[in-house]
Amino acid sequence: MKNGMRRVRNCSLLALAAAAAAPLACGSNSSTPSNPQGTYSASAGMNQPPPQGYPQQGYPQQQGYPQQQGYPQQPQGYPQQQPQGYPQQQPQGYPQQQPPPGASASAPLGPVVTSDPNQLSTIFAQAAQAASAMMQTPGAVVGDPTDAAIKLTAARYAPGMQPEGQMAKGSLQEGGHLEFMVPMQAGKCYTLIGFSPPGQIKNVDLNLLAPPFYNMLSGQDTTDDNVPVIGKGSSPMCPIVPMALNYKVDIVARKGSGNVGVQLYSKFK
Repeated sequence: MKNGMRRVRNCSLLALAAAAAAPLACGSNSSTPSNPQGTYSASAGMNQPPPQGYPQQGYPQQQGYPQQQGYPQQPQGYPQQQPQGYPQQQPQGYPQQQPPPGASASAPLGPVVTSDPNQLSTIFAQAAQAASAMMQTPGAVVGDPTDAAIKLTAARYAPGMQPEGQMAKGSLQEGGHLEFMVPMQAGKCYTLIGFSPPGQIKNVDLNLLAPPFYNMLSGQDTTDDNVPVIGKGSSPMCPIVPMALNYKVDIVARKGSGNVGVQLYSKFK
């Protein structure tokens, strides 16, 4: 009986030992444990791509926007900025602003009747070669017919004005020129009056030339007689340049020869 109990106990111990060893005998044929998730092995090296199912490392590329190289382009819809140092261009469709009449020395102060380029070139060339007129104080010669005639003419064509500066005087042959300078400034109006005694220069012309190069006409006498006037009556010459400028007066004997005198008259506006 005791021997039978021993055998039963021994068999039970053998059965328990066999049951404990069963998992080791029923395992996988591979020595590497199963990896259903595809676990990344460090021994595989850094070049092996990560297993499927894991997101890519870093920031994902946004769809719909191409990757930009270099400097980004300026967004559309915004105007291009003009580099500094260049003047702004006026938009098309807006008229260019013109300076007001008389705003520059070259703007005519009186009537200009000669517009032919050839005639203008001749006037400027001859005026550049003109001799200087003799300057004389008005009334310095008692009984001077030229002085008296200019005063009478001023009462008609320069009302309310007074002589300014000296009178230019001289003698001319037909086709000859004399010149002298007259200062003009803003705040005043001016009239130029000339005269040649009867029977001498039958047609005296006056040309007013603008600074700085005196190659621009700023006024002309419009008559063909011996009493030339620029800025007569209700149309005097009134510059608006805020500084005194010296204009050149060109005296021309168009027809005849003899004595001539020219005086500038002025008044405040």
